[in-house]
Amino acid sequence: MTGRRRLGILPLVTTRRLTALALVALTTLVLSACTRGVETPDDVPTDAATQTDPTGEPSTEPSAGETTDGDEVDLTTLPECEGIALEEGAVVDGEVLADCMAAAMIEAGSGSHRLDSYDGVTEVDFTWNPEIALHARGAVEYVIRGDEGWMLIDGRWVRGDSTSSDPDEVFAASVLELSRAFGDPRGMVLMFNQTAWEVLGEDAVPASDAVRESGWHLVPQGQLTLLGVTLSDVELWLGEDHLGIYFVGTGQFGGVSATSSNTFTQWGGPVEIPDPAAG
Repeated sequence: MTGRRRLGILPLVTTRRLTALALVALTTLVLSACTRGVETPDDVPTDAATQTDPTGEPSTEPSAGETTDGDEVDLTTLPECEGIALEEGAVVDGEVLADCMAAAMIEAGSGSHRLDSYDGVTEVDFTWNPEIALHARGAVEYVIRGDEGWMLIDGRWVRGDSTSSDPDEVFAASVLELSRAFGDPRGMVLMFNQTAWEVLGEDAVPASDAVRESGWHLVPQGQLTLLGVTLSDVELWLGEDHLGIYFVGTGQFGGVSATSSNTFTQWGGPVEIPDPAAG
């Protein structure tokens, strides 16, 4: 791609703090669900279905798409997904798509995904029970467990505290708060409801380790922006169950562009979230 810097959206970044903030900002651009507004984890309904608790221990609840007797659950019957036509040539309203995807994610309860960005690869495991629990590891590593969070800084876990006199704790708090807000399934990618989406057809997913080999291929009909970043070349692969499979887009910021992709590797399975407070 002539004139485009892949994996280089912030070439002047030289400090750990700016790198971490940039990574979090890009993560919010490519996680695949959204709603009409950002809601914090406290706003998640307490009856949301989950698969693991914030300790990372598997629950006794059935996995997404299954029941306790092994029968599959049809996630396409979710009320929020009524009227969505996943077929070639269909056009889906952005707000309807966002609400449907968020509902499907809450029903799934947990998942794992990989972010490929300018700063390398970041892997994320997450769950809701009903509070968010999340573990991200890559160029930056951090853990969120409900209202608390920790960032790994210089080889030690630093608990985020916006009122602290320790600059590391204040910095960790700012990154963790942003991640917590966008980590909720109804706040993950706020921009999805900005435009309608066209279904191009059912195509192979361009990631060998995605949760599915093929899915419904959607593209936005209008412009998408988030946190001051304009996106182009946006593509989304969605399953019949309305869960995200793969997302890719190029961010434009400060005259520089970078392409990032997000691959979901599993939905509804048990995830393990470490507890830095346990030592």
